[in-house]
Amino acid sequence: MSDQIRNALIQALVMLFRPLARFALRHGLSFRACSDLLKWCFVDVAYREFGVDGKKNSKSRVAVITGITRVEVDRVLKTPSPAEVSREEKYNRATRVLTGWAEDPVFQDTDGKPLILPFSASDDMPSIESLVYRYSGGTPARPVLDELIRVGCVREVAAKRYELVKRFYVPINEEGLAEKMHILGFSVQTLMETLAHNLEPGQKQPRFQRIVLRRDLSPEQLQQVEALLRAAGQDFADQVDHQLCKLPKQAHSNSATAGIGLYYFHYSNDSVSEGGSS
Repeated sequence: MSDQIRNALIQALVMLFRPLARFALRHGLSFRACSDLLKWCFVDVAYREFGVDGKKNSKSRVAVITGITRVEVDRVLKTPSPAEVSREEKYNRATRVLTGWAEDPVFQDTDGKPLILPFSASDDMPSIESLVYRYSGGTPARPVLDELIRVGCVREVAAKRYELVKRFYVPINEEGLAEKMHILGFSVQTLMETLAHNLEPGQKQPRFQRIVLRRDLSPEQLQQVEALLRAAGQDFADQVDHQLCKLPKQAHSNSATAGIGLYYFHYSNDSVSEGGSS
């Protein structure tokens, strides 16, 4: 690695680590705890992904490429994952159920509006149970419904009959903080995987990634831009969501997940620059 590339990488990592350090400190996670997590990740990734010619990796090689002693590598490899979070978290399950209710013609009326659903029904009629079964297979319908009612996405309009109120699941209050942290991890992970993929030497099929910004906004313009981007982003997300839902469901072992992430940001040009402090 040339000095120029190394310095650019260091600057990029500082820009990445700074908000993570701020977030960790705000929630009481010490440097020692974060250091242990980073060590586990280095060893796990090196062992799983940096073998030679498809051969099973060795602890000695992991020690060489990570700079961690072989004894410590051995200890880390015997340590269970500190945060093996499935991508099938409650957030994902609830989101799929809400999207199915809003987009699947089976759960819509003749005008394309979401049906008011009974909790259960016979003869394959649309119901909460059939909806949850289709979009969150294996998960009991009652806990999913209770959670959607709790966060205000669904309401009971008659005895055991339920109406879709909001199609997007957002955890609320302290009870939702852990789920929001899962969303944080998943969002940053997917963005980083895309950026790392695009930076691979000789990459001929880069994934889509763009940033659009304006630097000289007044406070009044900032409010206008935030409202504009919120509306435009929601419209785009709805369009993509609609198109993805139209794809036929596949059932095979070689499945994959694909999507696109949208987020709004702003900062004061007087207090922070790319890679600077805030």
